[in-house]
Amino acid sequence: MKGKSRWRPRLSAILTAGAALVIAGFAGSCAAAGFLAVKAPLLANRLDPGNGLAAGRAVASLQAAGGGRYRLTAGDRQIVLRGLDRDPLSRAALRTLGLDQALARNDGLARIYFDLSDRISRRDAATQIWLINDMATQRNLAGVMAHYDAALSTTPSSSALLYPGLTKAL
Repeated sequence: MKGKSRWRPRLSAILTAGAALVIAGFAGSCAAAGFLAVKAPLLANRLDPGNGLAAGRAVASLQAAGGGRYRLTAGDRQIVLRGLDRDPLSRAALRTLGLDQALARNDGLARIYFDLSDRISRRDAATQIWLINDMATQRNLAGVMAHYDAALSTTPSSSALLYPGLTKAL
């Protein structure tokens, strides 16, 4: 009886240390995916497939490589939707789905995705530019100006892209 009680604390310590290592490994993988989501989204998505930012950016990088004309495959869409399930406030995932619907000429659904992305954050240049074009198509001058204002605050270089178009419109 005396021998058993001596091993019990050691076994408990070993199991606790093992559990801590597993949890630390999972946390490290999620942290790495969060860090890499911006710089290496495809790798980040492999590390943490449920990360909404990584999923949205990974598929968005495929869209960008396709010159903005890349339609999502069923697998791509599932990646983005899984990420959106885990991170419903992922503007990258919503923007990616919106662009895919715009390419499919489904402007109503595209508008819903881009509006949701805009509500989450007005600091996404691609979303603002799509919404500027959408408002211009609808001849909604107030909407165009509101999205121009938001787009100008997205990045310091946005004014170089946006002012020429605004000047032409005036």
